[in-house]
Amino acid sequence: MQQVGFFTQFMNDEVNLNPARIKILNQKRTTIQTFIQNSDSFKDMYIDMFSQGSYKHKTIIKPPKANKEFDADILLHLEPSEAWEYNPKMYINELFNIFKTTDRYKDIVIKNTRCITLNYVGNFHVDIVPIVKRKGHFYIINKYDNMFEKTNPIEYINWLISKNQDSNYQLRKVIRLFKYIRDIKQTFTAKSILLNTMLANQVYQTDSAEKYINLPTSFKLIINRLNDFLQANYFMPNIHNPKMPEENFMRNWTQEQYLNFRKIIFSYTEKTNDAYNEEDKKKSIKKWKSVFGSKFPEFTRSTKLEASNENYSSEEEFITDIVDSVSLDYKLKINCMVKGQNGIRDMLLNMVPILRAEKKLEFFIESLDSDITIGYEIYWKVKNEGNEAKKANKLRGSIFKGKKSHIEPTKYKGRHYVECYLIKDRILIATDRIDVPIEIG
Repeated sequence: MQQVGFFTQFMNDEVNLNPARIKILNQKRTTIQTFIQNSDSFKDMYIDMFSQGSYKHKTIIKPPKANKEFDADILLHLEPSEAWEYNPKMYINELFNIFKTTDRYKDIVIKNTRCITLNYVGNFHVDIVPIVKRKGHFYIINKYDNMFEKTNPIEYINWLISKNQDSNYQLRKVIRLFKYIRDIKQTFTAKSILLNTMLANQVYQTDSAEKYINLPTSFKLIINRLNDFLQANYFMPNIHNPKMPEENFMRNWTQEQYLNFRKIIFSYTEKTNDAYNEEDKKKSIKKWKSVFGSKFPEFTRSTKLEASNENYSSEEEFITDIVDSVSLDYKLKINCMVKGQNGIRDMLLNMVPILRAEKKLEFFIESLDSDITIGYEIYWKVKNEGNEAKKANKLRGSIFKGKKSHIEPTKYKGRHYVECYLIKDRILIATDRIDVPIEIG
């Protein structure tokens, strides 16, 4: 059985990084960005700062142990310095110096080969990688060899985003599941960039959205395709950077490591197919646990949760899986007008003592920052909760494009909510939420 609700619970409880920790990371990133921009050393060289790796790809997962840190990679795009053209290690040395000479950062900054690291002990560490564009190509710096190294992180990011779109936005979740298996079970080793690329290679542009209708179906499809590829190649194949073919992501693997990965994926593929095709719910749950480990939800716990909590719906979408990044630089406020409540007049929702069924609700953007002008798109999400919505199969939760107002009827008793998002250039720039408690008298 597919067990969509169990997968949703598993992702929320065990796999996905806590939203609170992501919020703290985003706040630290903004502070770091401002600090570098205002520094004497880099204020005239600064172009941009953007995330990369699992932080940017949205494949970051919860550390396998409660006290273990996670890492976030940030690219610092700088104008090339003529003075450092033949001494590139100065990019890293000077970046290290501006942090080392401050009380705020002096005890947490570390100098590494291609970056400097800010170690927020007990939470996460941030790797800041200087990158410059020379003669039409991007380069990072190897401090120890004192040389530029060609790279192309922006094109790779765009490639992975495109693959995620081709998979009906399921690829990122599948990657998180594979990383969870790697980190928890420790039956194989693979750098994330290699794992991401191998999995993304199994998504085809010609695939229909129906192939990726939900997470368990997508996981099954991708692991089967990966297994077919591995079993067809006994000797370690080359896995090239799709946007820089001279870079081989297999360079850090041995033939022995590859064969172990090949054997493990074969085993997990058989277990996945067995769990997916098992028609008995209890047996299916047990078989999914053999794939993902003991933290995959127990049958008794989840059936009780599903009976009391209507948050789980295969239709539900999350904005972080749709946008490329989150940068909440603007303020947005939405409100709700109840049309003809009590047969008297239109009233704002917060003025209505009890909201009953068979009413029309008009959600609208009440205010937003004046410097948001053009170029953004508006999306809405309507999420129902409660036994009545669940029985009617109307939990909803999909995200759809709309206008500055959106009309919904009231029907099911429960504490529902509506969210609004402003998206510009695939970046979430503002969001707001309003709760909609409905009583049926």
